[in-house]
Amino acid sequence: MSSKPSTSLRARSARYRTVITWVTLTVLVLQLLQFFGAYLVRAIEWDQVTVALIMLAPQLCYLYGVWSLRPAFAEVAQGRMFGDAQTKALATLGWSLIIGGVFSIFFLTNLLRLVQFTEGGFLNFDLSDIVLSVVGGALVLLSHLMAKAHAMKSELDDII
Repeated sequence: MSSKPSTSLRARSARYRTVITWVTLTVLVLQLLQFFGAYLVRAIEWDQVTVALIMLAPQLCYLYGVWSLRPAFAEVAQGRMFGDAQTKALATLGWSLIIGGVFSIFFLTNLLRLVQFTEGGFLNFDLSDIVLSVVGGALVLLSHLMAKAHAMKSELDDII
C-alpha cells in the first residue's frame, strides 16, 4: 500500500485548505461585526466591549482550531501523508476545542458576573460545550496515536 496520496486527494486537500482559509476569515469578520459593528456608528461603551470580548473568547479558540488544520491539508496537497503537520494540527484543534469548551463551561458565566452583566449559576452546563471538550480530548489522544504510528513507520522504513 502506497503512502503517497492520489492526485485527486492532493487536489482536494489543496482546495479544502483554501476553503478553510476563506471560511475562517469570513466567520472571523462576521463575528467581529456582530460584537463590535455597532461601534462603527455609535460611541464605544467600554463595559459592553468587555462583555463582547468575554463572549468572543471561546469562539476565537474554536476558530483558531479550525485555522490550525491548514498546514495539515497543505502537507497532504504536497504529497506527504501522516507527517508532523497532521499530528500537530490534530493536537492544536483538540486543545483549542478543550480550552474553548472549558472556558465556556467554567469561566464565561463567572467573568460576566464579575463585570455585572449577568446573574445565575457558577457553571454553564451547555451540552455543546461539553461535547466539544470531549471531542477535543479525543483528537488530542488521536494525535498522540498518530505520532507514535508515524514514528513506527519511520523506524520500519529505516529497517527496510
